[in-house]
Amino acid sequence: MGSKLRIFLAELRRRKVFFVAIVFVWLVGCRPAEDTPLTVDMPLHLEEHLEAATIVGSEVPADVPQPVEWRFDEPQPGWKATISRPFPAGIRPATVSQMDDALQITLGPSALHPEGVLVGGAHVDVPEWNHRDWAHVVIRARSSGPGNIRPAFNVWDWEEHPDEGRAVPYEMRGAQGTRLVGDSTVQTYQLPVEPEDPWEGPIEQFCLQIWADDPLEVEILSITVVPMDALYAEEPVGIRHVERDSRYRRSLFVHTPAQLEYRVRVPDEGRFDSGLGTLWSEPPIIFRVTVTPDGEEAEILFEETHGDPGTWAQHSIDLSAYAGQVVTLSLEAESEREGGVALWGAPTLTGPRATDKPNIIFYIIDGAGAEYMSLYGYNRRTTPNIDRLAAEGAVFERAYSNSSWTLPSTASFMTSLQHSALGGSRDGWNVVPEDVPTMAQHLHRGGYQTAVLVANPNAGKVSGRERGVDVFREGWAEFSYEGEGDLGNLTRSSVYLH
Repeated sequence: MGSKLRIFLAELRRRKVFFVAIVFVWLVGCRPAEDTPLTVDMPLHLEEHLEAATIVGSEVPADVPQPVEWRFDEPQPGWKATISRPFPAGIRPATVSQMDDALQITLGPSALHPEGVLVGGAHVDVPEWNHRDWAHVVIRARSSGPGNIRPAFNVWDWEEHPDEGRAVPYEMRGAQGTRLVGDSTVQTYQLPVEPEDPWEGPIEQFCLQIWADDPLEVEILSITVVPMDALYAEEPVGIRHVERDSRYRRSLFVHTPAQLEYRVRVPDEGRFDSGLGTLWSEPPIIFRVTVTPDGEEAEILFEETHGDPGTWAQHSIDLSAYAGQVVTLSLEAESEREGGVALWGAPTLTGPRATDKPNIIFYIIDGAGAEYMSLYGYNRRTTPNIDRLAAEGAVFERAYSNSSWTLPSTASFMTSLQHSALGGSRDGWNVVPEDVPTMAQHLHRGGYQTAVLVANPNAGKVSGRERGVDVFREGWAEFSYEGEGDLGNLTRSSVYLH
């Protein structure tokens, strides 16, 4: 067979048609994917089928803002200790000094806060930033011991703002922080810039705030503040987990003007569901969904202008009129600003239930002992609703946790792996490694739509549990229980819906 092929190619070269033959083979071998429409046997997550989409437009703009970086292997005289007056008696700010390769912030005993912790920090003046323009800050640092770090903004002068609160060494508007790894190794921390208490007005000082129980030295090697636009400038179309109003969605992003076209066979009772999101309020984004049956004109099924960067506009579009037909489903976005980012949150096509797979609700209560649950024989009726669920299902009477405390045991039962296989926890962190599939990822690949409502960070985004989740909502809450029983208020409860 090999010799016959060589003879055939030699003959083609002799006849000078070799190039034509190869081009023909290439054209046949790379026929466009739209000849085979996508089907909706299970929920169809469009963000997972970008290879089947035709992309029109969606060009990354040339004028994307660049990150702002401070590297402390050279002097940065703009950074100084954060000081605000007046001090409570006996309190002094942390000391800030330039080392060979780092900016060192030292918390000594004199930096004791009235509430019993050591506090300190450093800040630099910035040219009136808008906090909504920035996504996150990346900090490379090493710490001599455990503590906490967070970005913060605008050192307040208490003599000018006497009614804002009692005087402390310094007070500012802070963002979400994190624990420091205290073994003197270089670590990288990525933290959001969005303040916990947003305000109208500019950022005039960008700060790092550090606090700890014991004296501490933190050496800052570099700080990089990343603009919001830069998160979406690496590619014309892509996928991001995007948060709006504490709701995370696995989202498709495009740059206006843009059009994503999918060839699909519409199922009976077909529906298209998606959240709509933007980065900016001005100019707003016009979102549009059109359907084009083979050989027919396009029909606009949906059009809406959305300009609220803090919320998702959720919509469900009826496709049942096209049941059984092969159509081109087009997701379009445009705005007055070329290159504006439009977000399609968890874009999903569904049809009627065509599987005997059960719906799954995975409900987690942190710290509820079996010995106090009537389900397991406690003499008071403390868990009546769980008792009713158990009557219709299975009860495991010899189920053992992989650990005696929340952090490692949560990682284990959300991955079905022993905590030792996950690499163990370090300084209070239990992040699931990127190469370890989560429960939600397994179920998502099996065709499930997944949602997580979580009030426990050990089962939330900080631990990497958002992977594979279509809709993810995280936040602290208290759930009052007023019925029969003595469990009182349940806190840090989590519900996983699949």
